[in-house]
Amino acid sequence: MKLRKVILFGIVVGFLIFTATARANISVEPTLTEKVMEPSSTAEGSYWVTNNSSEPLKITVQLEDWMGYMQGAYDQVKVDEWLKIEPNSFPLQPGEKKQIKYRIITPPDFKNEKVAQVFFRFTQLENFEARLGVVLYLSAKGQEKLSAEITRLSAKYRDVNDPRDELLLSMEIKNNSNFHIRPAGTIEVKNLATNQVVYTYAVDRIPSIYPNQPFAFDYLFHPESIPEGDYEVLLKLNYGNLYGKNVFMEKTAAVVWEQKEKTSP
Repeated sequence: MKLRKVILFGIVVGFLIFTATARANISVEPTLTEKVMEPSSTAEGSYWVTNNSSEPLKITVQLEDWMGYMQGAYDQVKVDEWLKIEPNSFPLQPGEKKQIKYRIITPPDFKNEKVAQVFFRFTQLENFEARLGVVLYLSAKGQEKLSAEITRLSAKYRDVNDPRDELLLSMEIKNNSNFHIRPAGTIEVKNLATNQVVYTYAVDRIPSIYPNQPFAFDYLFHPESIPEGDYEVLLKLNYGNLYGKNVFMEKTAAVVWEQKEKTSP
């Protein structure tokens, strides 16, 4: 058991070093692409790849079925059949930024969702290999069956430093849809004594959530100081936004006050 833990730790650390090295040497924009398309249709776009290192690099593009990798359900249509990238191998000089074009071709019977991880692989420092991946979601228009819920929500207000304190939201969202979602919306902070909303914040940094998967994460805000009292937060999120729909989920939670030691000026 100890040996297994050591091996697993080594794999995790190695992956983090591998990814950090790739990000330090090259950058790719955009990191996230989401397309909703009809069957038998095409779309084009571009990636911009930059060499941030001090030496020439040879970049090779690799495509992987990320939905299959994440959920074990590999698509019958291979990624390279619906996603074409040109050039798929190219040199990149130090400081150079190059446009790499892609073309999406949806099959005639397109009904599901496809997810590709587009890896940009390079060799450096005497055969040391690294790669940086960006995600492309392809969803069939009109085939989405949307359902999601906020299964857990808590809120802590930390009195840290005037005028910027901390409001920490911890939440879990369950995506019951057949496609991925990336909800966005607002959080309202209400003073229960006056029944007035004292703050409203945009919630727009929630990552993509895969079909039939839960996802838990924290969201940190820095409001101006508010007096201690009874407050409630209302989280309202639209999870149909990627598909041109307004489908909302919401949940409330009482704000728990947590005193935190203030730092010296």
